[in-house]
Order: sequence, then C-alpha cells, then structure tokens
Amino acid sequence: MEQGEQALAEARRAGIDLDLIDTTLRQSVAERWRQHDAAANLAENLRQAKATHGISNLRSRGAGEAGGVNG
Repeated sequence: MEQGEQALAEARRAGIDLDLIDTTLRQSVAERWRQHDAAANLAENLRQAKATHGISNLRSRGAGEAGGVNG
C-alpha cells in the first residue's frame, strides 16, 4: 500500500470523515464563508435567546426524548 493510501486508511480508522472534507473542498470559498456566517449567526442567536430568557443550563436532547425536538 502506498504511503498516501495508508494515511487515508489510518484517517478513516481514526474516524475522520474524508467524504465530508472532499465535499467541503468542492465548494467555493464564498459558499464556505456563507455556511460559516450562517452557523455563527445561529450560535449568536442562541446565546442571545439564552440570555434573554434567563436559561442557565441548556442540554442537548435526542429527538423523541421528553422535551426533545419531537417530544
């Protein structure tokens, strides 16, 4: 096995999503920036909502659990 192929195989075994990396790198820089800005805006909106509503502890819950997305 060639050194590059071995490195890719080791990355996959380590749990690195190489398909996600490939998909992301196929996007233009502008598209990656748009996605980054959208994620940053969402994070800021969530921080503001937490502060506005006095929420001191937000936990992530799986879908279907009590209080979760579908619960």
